[in-house]
Formats: sequence, structure tokens, C-alpha cells
Amino acid sequence: MNIRRLSALTLYILAIVGARAELNVESVVREAASDPKRAPGIVAVAVAENPQSLLPMVSAAVAGLPEQAVEIVRAILLSAPEQYASILRAAIAAQPALALDFATMAAELLPESVDDIVKVALEAAPEGARREIAALTKRSQIMQRRSGSSARPTSFPLQPILADLKSNSA
Repeated sequence: MNIRRLSALTLYILAIVGARAELNVESVVREAASDPKRAPGIVAVAVAENPQSLLPMVSAAVAGLPEQAVEIVRAILLSAPEQYASILRAAIAAQPALALDFATMAAELLPESVDDIVKVALEAAPEGARREIAALTKRSQIMQRRSGSSARPTSFPLQPILADLKSNSA
């Protein structure tokens, strides 16, 4: 009998904690909606303070604030870049129409992870956006080639910049 009561009490406490987490996510989205200019920052701070609510927060914020969705995801990626794959999946699931925008922004924000970002976005995106998302890899490769070919080694002047500044060793 005591085990049943203990189990019931444990389940009740877990239900209350779970419900409280849901209210927390909803209240953050409500607060962000009331101040659209600060919405990305509000959501990013809430995620940083409650990392266990990362994915529910991404889903709720992106679904509730579609006009600021890309900037919200950018702010969350900046606060938790190591979790880019799950953040991107949750964002695309909440707003599939913005899949290309999310993937492009994530690729620009984390250029070292472009191939993985494209792979995750292709898996999560609707059929219509997949061709454009796949092109992000090619675009990234072109940009890397351009930046690599235009980079010149730093050269130092052979002559002093000002004639008055001469080395004592000469």
C-alpha cells in the first residue's frame, strides 16, 4: 500500500513539474510576442537559463512568432551552437515553409558545419525546398574557393614607410 502511495505521489510531482515547464515555455513565448524587437534575445536567454527546455522552446517560439522565427533560431544557435542539428530539426518541424531560410542562416552562422547542416535540413525539410537546400553546399564550396584564392600572404614593406624613420642597424 505504501509503495502505491509513493508511486502516486511521485507521478503527481512529475506531472506538476512537467506542467510547470509547459507554462514556462508558453510564458516566454507570450513575453517575446509582446516585445517583437527583443523576442530573439528573450527566447535565447530563456534557453540559456533552462537548457532542458531547448527543443520545446524552439518549437513554440518558431510556431508562435513566424515573423521573427529566423532571428530567434539565430539567437538560439549562438547560445547553443553545439546543438545545431536538433535546433534546426525543431525549427523546420515548426515552420516547414522556412526550411531554406533556417538552413541558409545556420550555414552562414556555422560555416565549418555546412555539410552537416545541409544534411540535417534535407532530412527535415519538405520536398519542395530540398533542391535549394542542397545547393547550399555548392554555394559554400564556391565561397570557400573564392576566399581561399583571393587570400594573399601579408607582405611587409622593404623600405621604411617614412623616410625619417631609419633603422639604427643600417
